[in-house]
Amino acid sequence: MINKIRRRFILVAMIAVTIVLTVIISGIFLVSKKNLCNYSDMVLESLAENGGRFPENFRGEGAPNKYLGIGLSSETPFETRYFYVKYDADGNCKSFYLDKIATVNTPSEALVYCDKVFQKKSSSGFVDEFRYLVYDTSDGEKLLLFMDCSRHIDTLRTFFRSCLVFSASALAAVFILMLLFSKKAVQPIAKSYEKQRHFITDASHELKTPLTIISANNELIEMDYGENESTRAISKQVERMANMTKNLTVLAKIDERKALEEKKIINVSEITDDVVEPYKNLALTSGKILERHVCSDACIQGDESLIRQMLSLMLDNSVKYGKSYIDVRVSMNNGKFRKGVIIEIENDADKVEQGNLNKYFDRFYRSDDARASGLEGSGIGLSIVREIAELHKGTVAARGEGDKFIVTISFEKSVFAGKNKNNTKPGL
Repeated sequence: MINKIRRRFILVAMIAVTIVLTVIISGIFLVSKKNLCNYSDMVLESLAENGGRFPENFRGEGAPNKYLGIGLSSETPFETRYFYVKYDADGNCKSFYLDKIATVNTPSEALVYCDKVFQKKSSSGFVDEFRYLVYDTSDGEKLLLFMDCSRHIDTLRTFFRSCLVFSASALAAVFILMLLFSKKAVQPIAKSYEKQRHFITDASHELKTPLTIISANNELIEMDYGENESTRAISKQVERMANMTKNLTVLAKIDERKALEEKKIINVSEITDDVVEPYKNLALTSGKILERHVCSDACIQGDESLIRQMLSLMLDNSVKYGKSYIDVRVSMNNGKFRKGVIIEIENDADKVEQGNLNKYFDRFYRSDDARASGLEGSGIGLSIVREIAELHKGTVAARGEGDKFIVTISFEKSVFAGKNKNNTKPGL
């Protein structure tokens, strides 16, 4: 349990750090990209307002400094690589200016970029690594300006890749630190959990003696004065308390196990048939039908005694609260991506809640209808079922469908498929 808390603590911390780093890197990248667009647009607008050339003694004074980015300066004309194509009012190409660009050498190459711009039908944007601006002059002519942003884009890409590398390194460092210090971080929880477990174990042992004395004295009273309603009530409550303390002790012992003590390949099909058999008569005496549909050779790796106890607790619960039938099913999931053994126990009952009922596996949980039914119970049995399943790397789930209460246990790890996978043995 403590190791599970520790793993979840590390997982949550790593997810939080990953989200923070992703937000920071994404924010910086988006702001940097926006700055590049703003800077390029300012340069192109300055060129467009001066007929495609920088004015003499250009200083770039008063240029806006958006998004913490850079504005224009007196060095801008010397570091800007650009070209433009001018069209007359009839849409015919009029002139070219290619003196300030090295990657576009001929008018035909420039016209290729112009065709791409006309296809975009946007006054500004990017064509490959060129930022463009379509500017309508006062005499009806059209000026297409292109600024080479390859250096800026390469710098932005290099920065982004560097951020990814450093972020990955930071995540690895955080993960190592979390492994080193997470044990100390969850130590208070571990101590509290250990105290709670010891308390349950000690309380269970301490209760055995007074319960034994009460039961013995109650038997003496019955021998001297005969059985009556009071002695029957005492006997009933003593039995209930004895079962509860027994289950609490079992739960505490399961909690303190870090791994299975007797781990071997066990045949769940044979164990289920063996466990179900004694419950058939018990079900019949209470007016219920117990059916089983068990496939052959469904095997898992685990502790046979714990699996038997798990099945017994599930059958106890179904026979106690079932209305007319109990159906026990064991099958194998042989899917492409998920393989495993599935155990399902279904029974009908009155006033079954619909949908997900996993809360029934919480310790001491009993529904209002179960409490009102007058049937004795402590709400620990299904908790033990979950603990045993999780100890075997399995998952448990409960659901309500109409008047059906269905408990499903899936073992999806360490599964060994046997022969006759689809051979099912129905029986009563």
